Amino acid sequence: MDLIKYFKMGFQKYADFSTRSTRSEFWWFQLGYFLLLIPIVTIITVTTIASVGDFEPENAKGVSVVLMIGIGFILVFLLATIIPQISITVRRLHDAGQSGWMYLLTMVPYIGSIAWIVFGVLETQ
Repeated sequence: MDLIKYFKMGFQKYADFSTRSTRSEFWWFQLGYFLLLIPIVTIITVTTIASVGDFEPENAKGVSVVLMIGIGFILVFLLATIIPQISITVRRLHDAGQSGWMYLLTMVPYIGSIAWIVFGVLETQ
């Protein structure tokens, strides 16, 4: 039940960049996010591969339409979740005693992924 509660809370507090989020709130939200993202991407990938399976030159337009619709669904999901993702990470940084501007470190290739995990597991200050 914590997963649903914390995932909803992440969306309810999407505009709150000044308070704190606990480790459990942060990680439950991330789990919910990925549990939604994985099936969406999987369904779109399988659908696209299935439409390419009977690929013939005259069917190329149908394949590209299926692919564009799939990419559209993924983009809508990512756009709907980007602000809650940023806000919960900034609140987690505040809880760990860091500045919210440290979030910018997560945008550095390779180092950003490691920083994101480290920020997520830091002790509460």
